[in-house]
Amino acid sequence: MKKSVRDNTRIAYSMDGWENVDTKDVYGGKNSGEAMTFSNIFGGILFGSIGFVAFIYGKKLSSFKPMALGLALMVFPYFIQEALWIYVIGGSLTAALYFFRD
Repeated sequence: MKKSVRDNTRIAYSMDGWENVDTKDVYGGKNSGEAMTFSNIFGGILFGSIGFVAFIYGKKLSSFKPMALGLALMVFPYFIQEALWIYVIGGSLTAALYFFRD
């Protein structure tokens, strides 16, 4: 009989040999797959690219504001897992680049 619910175990090799490992224990709880959705990856690439350009621009002009905001745009997607918050924070930081320009 086939299971209709996805089984949360994987076969992994350890010092004792091959065994079943619960993926919730390995990948961080009930929202373990949430960090690898298309929306999260796209948002991370989008805001990371904007941050990279802002960082280089600030470095050329020796201006701290675009450098700091660019660094924040490049780093924050690594710590946020929900797609909505990636776009809210990224949009806010991008707007800050526009409004707090020199």
